[in-house]
Amino acid sequence: MKPEQQRITIAEACGWTFEKKPRCNMLSKRPAWHIISPEGKINCGIEIWHETRYGKESNYAPFEGELVNYLNESGVPDYLNDLNAMHEAEKTLNDDELFKMSRFLQHITRSTLIGVAVMTASAPKRAEAFLKTIDKWTTNQNEL
Repeated sequence: MKPEQQRITIAEACGWTFEKKPRCNMLSKRPAWHIISPEGKINCGIEIWHETRYGKESNYAPFEGELVNYLNESGVPDYLNDLNAMHEAEKTLNDDELFKMSRFLQHITRSTLIGVAVMTASAPKRAEAFLKTIDKWTTNQNEL
């Protein structure tokens, strides 16, 4: 899986929602991404401040185009580069899934001991193990 696909899939598993709907500000009927946090906070664009000769002004920039372009601005955790974010994702797993994930980590890290694999695994390895645990890991033929 590509890193962006991994990040989106983990976010969805953690309760984030990604919907393409008409813009929030209704100035246009062109669709934009509505990114909804697990707490229900909706983010569908960013306010861009810029200097003019009259002072500071802002423009609203909706999340149009590819979803991956807006992950950072919308507050979606960067699971592949942040161990704290992966820890939060792992809290969504039950005991059986955590054991399954630890076995995947052992295999991915090529460790002979599960405990060492769990303690030393990087965020990208934890993300892969998490996705394999919830049966969301895919391998595209183009990536082989």
